[in-house]
This record gives sequence, C-alpha cells and structure tokens, in this order.
Amino acid sequence: MVGRAGRTGFTETGESYIVATGDPNPQQAWQRYVLGQPEPIVSHFLAESTDPQTMILRSLVVLGGSVQRDELLSLLENCFAVWQRVDQGGTGWDTAGLESDLQALLQAQLLDIEPTGLLTVTELGRFAGESGLEVRSVTQVSSLLRYIQPGRPLTEVDLIVLAQATVELDAMPLAVARRSRQEQARWPNALIALGAQPNLLNGLHVGGGIPLSRAKKAAAALYFASAMPMASIEFELMRHLPDRSAAGPIRAVAARTRDVIDAVATICRVRGVTFAEEDHIAQLGTRLEIGLPTELGALASELGSSITRVDYLNLLSRGISTADQIRSLPNEQLVEILGDTTASLVRQLLESGQE
Repeated sequence: MVGRAGRTGFTETGESYIVATGDPNPQQAWQRYVLGQPEPIVSHFLAESTDPQTMILRSLVVLGGSVQRDELLSLLENCFAVWQRVDQGGTGWDTAGLESDLQALLQAQLLDIEPTGLLTVTELGRFAGESGLEVRSVTQVSSLLRYIQPGRPLTEVDLIVLAQATVELDAMPLAVARRSRQEQARWPNALIALGAQPNLLNGLHVGGGIPLSRAKKAAAALYFASAMPMASIEFELMRHLPDRSAAGPIRAVAARTRDVIDAVATICRVRGVTFAEEDHIAQLGTRLEIGLPTELGALASELGSSITRVDYLNLLSRGISTADQIRSLPNEQLVEILGDTTASLVRQLLESGQE
C-alpha cells in the first residue's frame, strides 16, 4: 500500500514511484520496497501522545459537523485503532473518557448541544479541528480569555501571553529557578511593566500549566521581539541561574510563539475579542521570527529575514525604521551601516517591492 495509490475500495489498481537518487539507492529501494515484506500497520489514533479531544473534534468534522452521540461513538468504536486494541485483548473506546472529553469541549464552546440532542461543532470548534494546534491548546487559550478585562482590546503583549497557554509552548524548555522568590515575583511584574493585563496573568494556571514558566517564556518572547541585545536578554532571563547562556532556548521559544500566534489571534477573534492595533498583530509573526521591536514591523514585512537582527537594530540605532527612510538615504551611508553586500541586497528588495 503506497499512499493514495493503495486506497482499497476506491480503485482496483494504482501506480507509485520511488525516486531513488540518493538514500535509498536504486538497489536498496528495489529490495526494501518492491521485493520487501511490508511492515505491520499500527494505528496511532489511540496512542498515548494522541490528544483524544482533537480526535473527537476532527471525527465530528468528518461526520458533517452535527451528529447524535451514538453516531459519533459508532464511528470511534469502528476505527482501526479500536479493532487493533480489541484484537490484542483490550477493550473498545473508553465511553467514560469520551463523556468527559465531550463536556470539556462543550465548556470550551467548541461544541454545542442543539434542542434535538445533536452535537454540533461551533465556529471555534471547526477552526480547532482544522488548525495545526492541538484542541487542548484551543480550549486552554479560550479558557484563559475569561480573565481579560471586559471591553478592553488586547495588545500584542497580551497576545504573546495568551500563546504561552498552548500545549505547544508548554513543551518548550526554558530554565526556571523555581526555588527563587525573586524569580517567582520577577516575571509577572515584568509582564505588567511591558503592558500585559494583570488579570490575564492570574489565569496562567489554565490546563495545569506552570504559571512561572509560562510568564518567563512570555517575557523571553517579548524581550526577543524588542531592541534589546541578546546578551542583555540572556542576563535578564538567567540572572537567578548559574548558567546564563540561553540564546538557543530564547530563540526557540520566540519561534514557537511565532508558529502559534496567528491561530491564537483567530481564537480571540472568534470569541469576539478585539485588538488595539491590528497592523501590529499582522506583523508580529515576522518580528518574533527575526527578533524586532514594533517600530521595525512594517520594514520587516518588506525585507523579511533577508537581513539579520543585528542589521535591523543597526538601522534603528541610526533612526532608520521605514522603507522610505532607506530609499532616501545616500548609498554611502547605507553601506556604512550594513556593509556593501547587504546594502545592495536591501536596495534590490525595496526596488522590486515598488514594481
């Protein structure tokens, strides 16, 4: 069975190709794939790493988005994973667990129960089923939104804090001195100083996450998306720990925050939450990728990662933060700031952007 060429019940025969120009080489490909014995098929539908709420929601989407509970259970009970489990002496779908997961999805407003008893996927639930986030991430962010100040638009700082409540960010390591009282007090206060809503920080426990760790990761992402040099970021984040080298983990946290930030913003919009500066939110992913402050967001949207964080910050240190300022800058000054090769590249990119 090879991909869609092997979908039994859809076609009698199919064709597949192996492009064996490297690893495996042609001889290995022929022996292993054409003449070899197929490996046993193992379903990951019920693996320990699989989020059951994600599976339930995606199953409902496949069923059309609105079904009776019995119909949902029938689909789950007839999946290959359950058949494999029963064949090995196990039991079928955990109906008690199913009920608990359904209640969690209902409470998070990803599902609704109609007067007829139908389970119906909400707009937020459909997004959760189709997005790259785990459903638990959607439910946790949705739950954290209960703590925002009613009627107050969210800032980019609030959005980065919300992103830390996802499963994806909880999995990112960043050292924390848990026994240090200074560390425990530092990050909530730092986030408030950066502009985060204090009420939002009171909910960082949602989903069983560690508030201190989430707050510190939010600060790491915010420091990286600023004009602060990396050495200063490391010093601020690691001052209560013996090892103060953390550039890699800081960049990784910022990158993972970038990965989920658009989805978290969509969750907010579906829940009726507004943003103070929509253009800043649109530029936030690029800024988190490169490590840039708000002033450079528009320029980064044009130049992207073609120049380094250091190059961007060198421009900002000279008071240059827009494409128009660069266009009006004498070439010798731009070369002085960026070097000949990078200055030439920037000119080309800005000229092509005007065409």
